[in-house]
Amino acid sequence: VTKAKDRDFKRYAQYCATALTKYCQSHSYSGWHCLYPEQKLKDGLSQLSLPRKSCQFHWYNLSLSGHRYQNFDHFLDDFTSRKRKNVRKERARFKSSDVEINRLTGSDITPEDIENFYRCYQLTYLKRGMQGYLNISFFQQLRETMADQILLVQANLTPDSDDNGEQQNIANALYFKDEKNLYGRYWGCLDEYDSLHFECCYYQGIEYCIENELEHFDPGTQGEHKISRGFRPILCHSQHWIAHPQFRDAIDRFLQEETLDIKHYQQQASEHLPFKNIDHD
Repeated sequence: VTKAKDRDFKRYAQYCATALTKYCQSHSYSGWHCLYPEQKLKDGLSQLSLPRKSCQFHWYNLSLSGHRYQNFDHFLDDFTSRKRKNVRKERARFKSSDVEINRLTGSDITPEDIENFYRCYQLTYLKRGMQGYLNISFFQQLRETMADQILLVQANLTPDSDDNGEQQNIANALYFKDEKNLYGRYWGCLDEYDSLHFECCYYQGIEYCIENELEHFDPGTQGEHKISRGFRPILCHSQHWIAHPQFRDAIDRFLQEETLDIKHYQQQASEHLPFKNIDHD
């Protein structure tokens, strides 16, 4: 039954690829692209499109003994002594600061929280001479329509003991989640603090996954610094149909060469994982 369903899905994917291709041809479009397809969809699309591989760094809630992690310390138990000490020092430096972390989801996220996030989000782009490409209405609409799929990690600066002022929001990380996965996507801060980015964007995400028994954490693209913090290099896939035949041939040759480099890069990155006695194959 499973094999029959797989065949049916493959035929459905092939039909979709054919329909997309005809649509692009009839409208003189340059091509269509499918990012991160599952294996069955990838198989169905492959007859009409070019495959591309990339390497990202993901975290999995699976210990070396084959069980889910019970807490963050249990996760660090899988690290070598030196790597474990480095992470603990990094988190200790952050915890000794005057910054407090809050996690919000669902109805606990207010319009003001989104405004604070957006201020940090835009300022982080401005520091690089750019502007964030999503507006405040977009993020407020997310809060209104899918708040239960949002995790907002806030970093707030605690006022001095002799100061009656309120906490100042200085950084935010916006995640999305479903029943099994956590996706880290947007980040922003007003100022730089030691280990603030790592705490908000990585360690808080890992802790949330462990506490809520999520299986997988995708923190976003790039970032070799994720390796030493327990994120594994994995191959990601995409499929691309290119209308221009000569251009398609040139891209196909490039992708074949690139695939060899990507696989080599993944193997090299795996050799730097912090885990004890890990199989690098």
